[in-house]
Amino acid sequence: MHYIYEALYRINEKIPLGEEVAYKAFLELLLWDKNKEKRDVMLGSFLTGLFCNGSNVAEVDSLLRAIADFEGSRFLLDKIRLDRKVSTIIGSGKKWLKTFNISSAAALVAASCGVTTVKIGSSATSSITWSMDILRYFWADLDIGLEKMSHIIKNSCFWFISIEDTIPKFDKVYWGKFYAPHILSYILPALISPLFLDNIVYWLSCSNLKFTQNLFDFYKIPSYSIVNSTLDNIHFIDEISALWNSNIIRKHKWPISEFSGYLWEILWLPSSTYDNIKQWSSPEENSQKFIQSITDSWDIQKNYTVALNAAEILLASWHSNDYEVWFNEAMKIILSGKPLKLLKEFVRETWGIFYWNYEI
Repeated sequence: MHYIYEALYRINEKIPLGEEVAYKAFLELLLWDKNKEKRDVMLGSFLTGLFCNGSNVAEVDSLLRAIADFEGSRFLLDKIRLDRKVSTIIGSGKKWLKTFNISSAAALVAASCGVTTVKIGSSATSSITWSMDILRYFWADLDIGLEKMSHIIKNSCFWFISIEDTIPKFDKVYWGKFYAPHILSYILPALISPLFLDNIVYWLSCSNLKFTQNLFDFYKIPSYSIVNSTLDNIHFIDEISALWNSNIIRKHKWPISEFSGYLWEILWLPSSTYDNIKQWSSPEENSQKFIQSITDSWDIQKNYTVALNAAEILLASWHSNDYEVWFNEAMKIILSGKPLKLLKEFVRETWGIFYWNYEI
């Protein structure tokens, strides 16, 4: 355990690790299975320490290469290209306030608008439900493998990719250990897709959007939006908010642009509260909120929140800069009922039976 101890001493003294120490320390830690409790303590100290001290792109790349070597895969390099452009919405997770499953809803809305949309997700750690939990609640079979899931995307604009299935060995070490952002939150979920992604909308639940931008440019991500929202510049959620100040960095066909402001004011939306978007106390209630958010329901604030995030996918995918146009298009699609129809089709395509036991 020479390298991980050296790395922890350097972190304590706020000294850069360098690429070699970062790579060897992390790989050493991932391979160590003698005392898992001790390994977990050092894992938390290592990843959180790098986050707090301010790492650099080369060190983060070293960590990702260590994960790839631990997995024995080339997930950073080997990507399947489809005969059409593919967009995704993916979040870092571990946000301050827990919300209903906005990203999956936004992905369904964008797909219903004709954008081939991949939702990358996993099961929940600190929330009641995350994207995988929601889709499984409706009885979608998400364990059908890449080949069968590839068949689905040939017949549909919506597809789901499991983080756990893509990096399973790392997931066994990592899952359930973290409840706040750390150094890998800046980019890891955006790189694990087996598909080549033409556009990425990345939600980040911390302040440093610029660091993710630098990493995206290093890995040559062709088109992206990086997003967060905050109440006080201390607590962040990884989504565009209809409540708080939202920050967005966009790099598409036009020059890189930055936005910071209250989108609900710009779009003349009525004010709302956290109660309109918060997660509830059970998977059943969260699933009910999810369905309400993609249908013409009594709670229009949920529709607005999903439309705000779906609009960012549409804007990135069509290389437009008129956010309001795509917000209005997303709202029109939600009120048409198409996203719920697409969800039912997706469940059937996975050889599941769509199940719903609540009134909308």
